[in-house]
Formats: sequence, structure tokens, C-alpha cells
Amino acid sequence: MKKLSILILCLTLTNCQVYGNLKENLRIKKEEKAKIREFCKEYEGFISVGMPKKCLSFVMGRSIRQNESCNSRTGCITQYVYYDFYVYVKDGKVTSWRSK
Repeated sequence: MKKLSILILCLTLTNCQVYGNLKENLRIKKEEKAKIREFCKEYEGFISVGMPKKCLSFVMGRSIRQNESCNSRTGCITQYVYYDFYVYVKDGKVTSWRSK
């Protein structure tokens, strides 16, 4: 009986610790989202050239697909595919976009 009580106590403490870590991670993610939201406030509702990549998902949501193209002349350009248009990002900044 004593071993069972100790086992239950250990499992409970472990679960509490895991829950506490998970809760802390969620709190940190909420704080990060709030910081990104504040940083991207000026772009709310529209895309502009020079806009940081992290603000793109804040403004547009998650893209359907991402394609990356690299060559020696232009470097690497990432194409974010949304339902009705494409957004192009180079060096972490939006460079252009176009409709499908």
C-alpha cells in the first residue's frame, strides 16, 4: 500500500511539473504573439514592400505552400502561395507580390 501511495504521489508531482512547464510555455508564446502583433501593427490589413517576413503571417495568415528558389545572381527568394496571390520574400523582407 505504501509503494502504491508513493507511486501515485510521484506520478502526480510529475504531471504537475509537466503541466506547469506546458503552462509556462503557452504563456511565453502568448507574450511573443503580443510582441509580434505590436511590432506589426503598422502593417495591419495590408502588405507592403519591405515588410518583415514575420509580419506576413500576422497580416495574411498561414500560406498554403512555400517555394524556395536559389541562384547565384539573385540569391534565395521564397514564394508564399495564398489562395488568390503570391508573395515574394528575400532576406526576411517582402519584395513583391502578384495575383494568380
